[in-house]
Amino acid sequence: MVEEMAQAGTPGSKNWRSAVRSRAAELVGAATESIVLTSSTSAGINLVASGLSWKPSDNIVLKETEHPTVLYPWVYQARQAGFEVRRVRSKGQHVSENALIKAIDHHTRVVAVSHVEFGTGYRNDLPRLAAAAHSARAFFLVDAIQSLGTTPMDVNECAIDCLASGGFKWMCGPRGTGFAYLHPKLMDSLTPPFEDSFNLSSDEEQRAKLLLRAGLTSEIGSAPFAAGWRRLEPRGTSPVLLRGLAMSLSQLLEVGIDRIAQRIDDLIALLLDECRRASIPVLSSQEMQHRSAIVTVGVPFDLTDLEEIQALERRLIEEQLVAHPRAGGLRFGVHAFNNEQDVDRAVRVVAAMWQGHRV
Repeated sequence: MVEEMAQAGTPGSKNWRSAVRSRAAELVGAATESIVLTSSTSAGINLVASGLSWKPSDNIVLKETEHPTVLYPWVYQARQAGFEVRRVRSKGQHVSENALIKAIDHHTRVVAVSHVEFGTGYRNDLPRLAAAAHSARAFFLVDAIQSLGTTPMDVNECAIDCLASGGFKWMCGPRGTGFAYLHPKLMDSLTPPFEDSFNLSSDEEQRAKLLLRAGLTSEIGSAPFAAGWRRLEPRGTSPVLLRGLAMSLSQLLEVGIDRIAQRIDDLIALLLDECRRASIPVLSSQEMQHRSAIVTVGVPFDLTDLEEIQALERRLIEEQLVAHPRAGGLRFGVHAFNNEQDVDRAVRVVAAMWQGHRV
């Protein structure tokens, strides 16, 4: 597949755009025409946040522990339209699914969640949350940037109305890329966030080009815009970036997401076991249905203090260990290209931190 993709076209051709769309659709179990190419996760979320027609009586329900990428598009639109952003409060670093469902009512327009939460790696039960959203006739939106590439996804089985993700992180693509899946009923109801000639229907775009070549002008306001993804998609994504994402998606699909997920599960099980033996506190859920490729562990640093955070980051640099302070602990991300030696080394480094603290 990778060799075929390498011959799919040259930078500047339309092949890379269509290649990303088809590979993204395969990754999430969607129809190709349901995929809109974007520049980031937030760009996909903003298609819905800015594209729906809001009423002051509406509300959106989400967890207060969500990444700002998920939160701020709604906050901005709420300032314009006057609807309520209903942030469900957490206990520690976790908001239960029961609490989220309890916050939904007949005024809820959107329920927005991360498939895998960025801080602790908690994996939400998407079908359950989708059922709760749909029972209130609300749209169900999922930020999938912390799961796509490591976890199987089927937007139909999970009853998702919108799924948004950037192409980097676990999908191993370049920054400046991403895509959104939009259910047809949602896609057709959105107002485009921008409009240029690329968003015209194919016939109208061709007509505009002919008039341009002939030195003639077209009538302003008379041109019909395209239906579906083309109405919502920006023109200017670099073909070099598109090629990078097309190649990374092809490699993931060639290896197989199920196979990748199994490899990650094995490494996560090893990491959790070694943390237990080293008496390292684990802040992430260890229940199988809520585990993910992210494990956050406790470290002997005060992560409310900037100097303490900087001291931890210096220690990580000295140890040449890539991990990040998140959710009151140290977050590890395990992908299929990691191995058992990586896990052993990470645990040794954190265990040494605790040993030095306890002495």
